[in-house]
Amino acid sequence: MIEEVSSTATIGREKLTTDLKQSSLGVPLPLSLKQILSELSVPCFKVADHNHQECIKLLQDINPDLIVLGDTRILKQGILNIPKDGIINVHPGYLPDVKGNNPYIWSIIYDLPLGCTVHFIDTGVDTGPIIKRQKIFLEREKYFPDLLVEINSLCGELLVDSLKQISSGLVKSINQSELARETSEVRTFRLASPAIKALAVEKLEKGTYLHLVSV
Repeated sequence: MIEEVSSTATIGREKLTTDLKQSSLGVPLPLSLKQILSELSVPCFKVADHNHQECIKLLQDINPDLIVLGDTRILKQGILNIPKDGIINVHPGYLPDVKGNNPYIWSIIYDLPLGCTVHFIDTGVDTGPIIKRQKIFLEREKYFPDLLVEINSLCGELLVDSLKQISSGLVKSINQSELARETSEVRTFRLASPAIKALAVEKLEKGTYLHLVSV
């Protein structure tokens, strides 16, 4: 395990934790990395940036068959070439329609599907072959923190299923160019501002997001 300890990573974790604490679903907060690793024989190394030479050297020494990402910055070529079986990422958005940062926010803003995707990493941003993906269909007037709980849970489920497939040698992936898209426009979104997030929250809670189901 290689954890990035940086202001960017810390701010991201704190924002997510704040939102999850407001969920009405009564689901316990995810365990911290320290809590998880305390029960496992897995060493944890800390680096200032996953793309720095320090991290590259660690990975070269470990020589992993496969690297698994979770909410990690875009990796550079020096890391992409290290694992022989590739790198997989769990993306909290439905690919190929919603690439980039905060996909669940931009999905609501642009009325694109919500969902999660596990895919191989290539040199693009969320453009690699897809292993598994699944849409999330929300009830009307959904509370935003509850959506984040659902996304976190689904990301975990799809990642575990994908790793089982890889371990068994039965994994199949499909190039994103072969998949039907909800929109003809290819967009890679950047970090959503607080104002954009507020608009998404309002749209979701008012029930004006288009991908909702009636119950």
